[in-house]
Amino acid sequence: MSEPTPPPPDVDVANTGVVVYLVKFKGSSIGLVDDPEINLELVTKEIQASQFFGQVMGRRILGMKASGKLKLRELTRENQVVAFPWADDGSESSTPLMPSTLGGDVYDYAETLTFHPILNSDATEDICFSKAVLGGKHTRKGDGENDAAIELEW
Repeated sequence: MSEPTPPPPDVDVANTGVVVYLVKFKGSSIGLVDDPEINLELVTKEIQASQFFGQVMGRRILGMKASGKLKLRELTRENQVVAFPWADDGSESSTPLMPSTLGGDVYDYAETLTFHPILNSDATEDICFSKAVLGGKHTRKGDGENDAAIELEW
C-alpha cells in the first residue's frame, strides 16, 4: 500500500472536517434535522455602454440571494410551531399548515434563520439569514420504512 501524498505546504488539513449544524429559527432550535443545505448566489447586473457596441465592461453587485433547506426529523408540535411561524394559534390539537390570514404579506412572518456549526462553541462561523421566510413548498414524507420527515425551504 502506498503512502498518501502530503498536501502542499500552504494547506492545513486541520482546517477541514465534518460540519453538523444546529438550525434555529426565531432564535429557537427546530430540533433534529438532516441534510441542511445553504445556497448563496451573488446577484449582479452587467455594465454595458452603447459606444462599446454592447460589450460587457463589468458587473455591478446588486445583492445576494440566499436560501436554506433541510429535513426536519424531530416532529414535535413545539418544533413545528418554531418552523411554521403562523402555527402558534393557541390550538393544542393540530398545526396549521398555512397562515389563516389569506392575502397577508409573507414578510410579516420573516425571522432570523441561523445555521450554527455544533462543533464551534461561539457564533463566529454561524450563517444567519436576517429575514428568512418559510417557502411555499413543504414536503412531508413517511413511507412506513424510513423515519418521517418534513422537508422545509426558506
